[in-house]
Amino acid sequence: MHNRFRIGVVIAENYRPEVGGGFGYYESLVNAIDNYEFNPLLEFVFIRFSETTTPPFRKEFIQFKFNETIAPVKHYNKRIAQLKIIPISIITKLLVKKYENRIHLVKKSKLEEWLVQQKIDLVYHIAPGSGELNFPFVTTHWDIGHYSTFAFPEVSMNGTFEGREKLYSEVHKKALAVFCESESGKKELFQYKQINAERIFIVPLFPGKLVHLEISPREQQSIIENQFSLKKGNYFLYPAQFWSHKNHYNLLLAFKKVNDIYAHLKLVLPGSDKGNLDYIKEVIVNLDLGSSVLLPGFISNEALYSLNKNAIAMVMPTLLGPTNMPLLEAAYLGCPVITSSFDGHKEILGDYATYVDPLDEKVIAEAMIQKYETREVARNVFKNDTNKIETAIKAIEKHFLKLRKIRNTWGYNFHQY
Repeated sequence: MHNRFRIGVVIAENYRPEVGGGFGYYESLVNAIDNYEFNPLLEFVFIRFSETTTPPFRKEFIQFKFNETIAPVKHYNKRIAQLKIIPISIITKLLVKKYENRIHLVKKSKLEEWLVQQKIDLVYHIAPGSGELNFPFVTTHWDIGHYSTFAFPEVSMNGTFEGREKLYSEVHKKALAVFCESESGKKELFQYKQINAERIFIVPLFPGKLVHLEISPREQQSIIENQFSLKKGNYFLYPAQFWSHKNHYNLLLAFKKVNDIYAHLKLVLPGSDKGNLDYIKEVIVNLDLGSSVLLPGFISNEALYSLNKNAIAMVMPTLLGPTNMPLLEAAYLGCPVITSSFDGHKEILGDYATYVDPLDEKVIAEAMIQKYETREVARNVFKNDTNKIETAIKAIEKHFLKLRKIRNTWGYNFHQY
């Protein structure tokens, strides 16, 4: 073992702003790791498992280069082809698949060798990551929705349940450590998957870079008026992608009750379509809310900041927890919050939020009306020293110092075991 403990932070290629909350978490944490001066015993290195454009990091960045290609399929078993038992097209597919599998195994082996050559002690996946490599790693846990909530299509159908099961059986249970965002998340992981609690570490959830923007009240007013035709204090906000578990349906039922009393109020639902938007549009039409509900799609951080700063409240009756980043962002920006009565939400928001049964539209509506009718009262101040990026980074440092002592019990010859 060398003196400094080298941690390879995996830079994924499939994280983009439109991914939603996952991107905000990923981007903020990467930037924080890049700019933080860790204990001298720890050395964080950004790594990428393919050759692409180099991101602008302050810390060391290395990427794996794999030059082997699939051999062209030129020769077939002529006897089988002549017998016409199997069409040549199928034979071609089978051979290509065989070569792809071989190349995959070769690449995997070369990548493991490369990590050893680079003196990487431990691989760190900031997002829920792969345990396919035969190499020690730390992964991240966000939710266990295919157990903790209802059988929504996005967590239980079309192969997603099986994919999630594979993630937990082949990744989480193999990890040297799993980083969770909350005690509630840790409890769920232990409850549903019996993962050793000693291997589950808390890295508190934090708001994204949205909260660090500086936009003047005049600029905010211009954005909400010109982009959305809204006025300060006359709308509710729910930024969420259109998954079924986001529960737009019951929110719309609640807002209908609000709208019947206060017809001038609006509901703004920014977010990308994940397959449920057309259905939600039908619900809006059936409830005769077409002129009162805004569907602006994916919006900029500047627009989301301005909407948060001027809304009556953020209303987030999600059916999936245990935590959600937009709630923290709203709280940090002083936006009142109405959300699902989850232990994880209470853990991160305390008495700042109003908690509701997300399936009870009457209770949601009452909370919305109460927020509107008391909007002139001074807003509650969010006091929380736990859920911020500095706390998360210090927790990561503390955890890796401990993991260093565990990982240093063996060298780089573990492939021989």
